[in-house]
Amino acid sequence: MEVHLQESCSTAPWPRTLDDLRAEPARLVFKSDLLRMRIVKHEGMLKKLPSPLQVPSEKYAWEARTVLEALCPSDDSKQPTPPTRLGSWKPGQPLPKRADRADLAKIITHEFGPISPRSLEKWPLIGRRFNGRMVFDVQPALKLAEERFRSSLERKVA
Repeated sequence: MEVHLQESCSTAPWPRTLDDLRAEPARLVFKSDLLRMRIVKHEGMLKKLPSPLQVPSEKYAWEARTVLEALCPSDDSKQPTPPTRLGSWKPGQPLPKRADRADLAKIITHEFGPISPRSLEKWPLIGRRFNGRMVFDVQPALKLAEERFRSSLERKVA
């Protein structure tokens, strides 16, 4: 009596998920894999990775552990860390109640589009001078930014 073991057949090539990368960290991952898995949404994000390995078949290849270290947060840092001081807000952190112009510009740039701290000097924001620095409430500034964004002209490009 013969016993045939059937391997699990999947039409999707390896790796299919981040768990596949974690399970085999020494395996090679190519640019096409990262784009297919949507870990990298565009080729500009490849700049966050270290230089690729020299592999004859592919121009861009990395070990799975390298990709995980560079692009995916570790399991122990799932909670975003709160900002520690003024001027230190980063995307992914919770919004502070108050922020200086530099942080406010980062927040508005992340939510709506590019703006510099100097541009915010002309906005009708009410701030307080605290410890020698001007700080502004974030929520009213975001409402004003949304109004300005909604009233801006839409243009067809190309």
